[in-house]
Amino acid sequence: MELIDTGIRSAAAAIALLTIVLLLRDSGRSLAAWLGAAFALGVVAYLVCAAPPFRAATGWWRLPVVIGCIANPALFWLFARSLFDDAMRLSPWDALPLLLLEALALSRIAGALDIVPQAHALAGAAGKVLAIALVLHALFVAWTGRRGDLLPARRRFRLVFAAGVGGYILLVLATELSVGEAAVPAPWSLAGATAILALVAALALYLARLRRSLLPAPAGLAAAGPHGIEAAAAQNRPPSQQHDTDPALLGRLRQLMEVEEAWRQEGLTIAALAELAAVPEYRLRRAINSELGYRNFPAYLNDCRIAAARRALADPALAALPVLTVALDLGYGSIGPFNRAFKERTGQTPSAFRQAALRNGPGSQAAGNPTAS
Repeated sequence: MELIDTGIRSAAAAIALLTIVLLLRDSGRSLAAWLGAAFALGVVAYLVCAAPPFRAATGWWRLPVVIGCIANPALFWLFARSLFDDAMRLSPWDALPLLLLEALALSRIAGALDIVPQAHALAGAAGKVLAIALVLHALFVAWTGRRGDLLPARRRFRLVFAAGVGGYILLVLATELSVGEAAVPAPWSLAGATAILALVAALALYLARLRRSLLPAPAGLAAAGPHGIEAAAAQNRPPSQQHDTDPALLGRLRQLMEVEEAWRQEGLTIAALAELAAVPEYRLRRAINSELGYRNFPAYLNDCRIAAARRALADPALAALPVLTVALDLGYGSIGPFNRAFKERTGQTPSAFRQAALRNGPGSQAAGNPTAS
């Protein structure tokens, strides 16, 4: 049975390594591709760590593999966020959970060597709780963003990714937290290896078929800004979709967003906007994605609101209007989300933008509309 277990784990590791090649071959400039490759490498480390021969071995040579295995929940967390949150940008704070997991792992190793025995159990429990929290947050990101996701393939993949990969990681972590990490019975080890093989194979198939849809493109459409984003989307549209346009729907969308300013509604969803446009939701999703170049509805909504915010903040007649009032009038429920969205798109806070615009004159700041062609 041990030989079968090792063979299954070897097959799963080979598929995971192939997935790394698939991720980096065509999407090497994508953050999600690199983080996905790191997660796949962590899966390989876990497969080695859980193999019976590795468990029976001793020596410090095992340390790099163990560290890679311990990092897996944090790598899953980073990969999920980069895959499902188009606005994600890595920051030094994102490395903190990974470093903390590794620090706790080293504390456990020290406890196993009787250097600090009392730290072993505490560090082990703390590491498992942190890992569970990271996985739960990754699943939260995958689930909560599904309604605003404009990519059909990615909307379906959210459920597969969350229920399959995330669910399995949670099951393993919860089991280890409750019963410890004593030697796993051979049948359980074999069942776990088989489950991982199935998950890795399914993940590899999804990424092989849909990686161009799932992985955010390098800076391109978003960098086009409010002006010209529709033309940029048309240039990047696959040949099969070059003439698949809907002028009537785009005209209705412009009427709603430019003239009627439907984006001022707080909490506006794509379902509500589809109802206002009197079209099926799937058609509106397709139009905003394929015609305007957006991967998710919140980004489109924010661009509409920020374009109006730029005009309001650059208007000398509104110089005394508080920034909070501007944010609330634009449909934001509070000042925090408005400040983050504004700075992400302009590189300045609303107050700094207003000061520069009023100092340099009303023509110094461009204020576009994302639906303008």
